Amino acid sequence: MVHNLGINLPDNQLARFALTTIYGVGPHLSHRLCTRFQIHDKCRVKDLTPLQTKSLASFLQSPKTALPLPQYPLAPVNFVARPPSKSIQELQAEFNAARAAQKQKREEKLLQMGKKKKSRDPLTELRIESEL
Repeated sequence: MVHNLGINLPDNQLARFALTTIYGVGPHLSHRLCTRFQIHDKCRVKDLTPLQTKSLASFLQSPKTALPLPQYPLAPVNFVARPPSKSIQELQAEFNAARAAQKQKREEKLLQMGKKKKSRDPLTELRIESEL
């Protein structure tokens, strides 16, 4: 049995249904959690890897301090890769710099408009068990 937040999750139950035994986690939120931690719909609690179990437990304990999800660039449908002229590290550094510049522009725009920055990840505002 997996013991998470003082709750025993039954071994033979599907993970997405077992998560609903936590007070405040419904089917929709359970599906989002499974997606975030790459847990298959047909995966049972006993089949979870130790890394999935540990990351799920640490996220449920403090979702606001959790690391953001990595975002990878998406290619258009007609994209054809050309042979690499730069190393992976150089490409990743360029991508991160461009992303930081976009983020800075967005924050400046929000400050000009006088709006407060909101989190894009709804799971960071998760409240369960005693917080409810």
